[in-house]
Amino acid sequence: MVYNGTSTGLNDVVWAPNFWLPTPNTALRQLDFGYFCVDFDLGEMFLNFPLEERFRPVAGVRMEAINSILDNMATKQAQEHLLERSLPKAKQEAWTRMFMGFTPSPYHSVRFYYLAEEFVVGNPKEEVSPLR
Repeated sequence: MVYNGTSTGLNDVVWAPNFWLPTPNTALRQLDFGYFCVDFDLGEMFLNFPLEERFRPVAGVRMEAINSILDNMATKQAQEHLLERSLPKAKQEAWTRMFMGFTPSPYHSVRFYYLAEEFVVGNPKEEVSPLR
């Protein structure tokens, strides 16, 4: 499933800071013979990062179109469980991850990536750090 944020109207009411990302031309100016490069596409990693909680109530997925498909896939045990608790069918499910086409997604994904990298690498000055 692809969740496309450009058609939701949410981008009209959010703001994301501009930040510089290198283009192929600016990256080539930095290189010389013997240098190595890595293709690092954060766009493929959006789903790895959480959506801020303040956006979650307005960034859901409407389920009416697929409720009948979900009913057919549900096991008998799950159906009995729902009947016991008498839960209504969800009209909208919460979306908790970054998604394509959402203006703040690149900024938040890069920010969370660097926080995760800092946590994983740790302090290189510590003697117990494996990455010293």
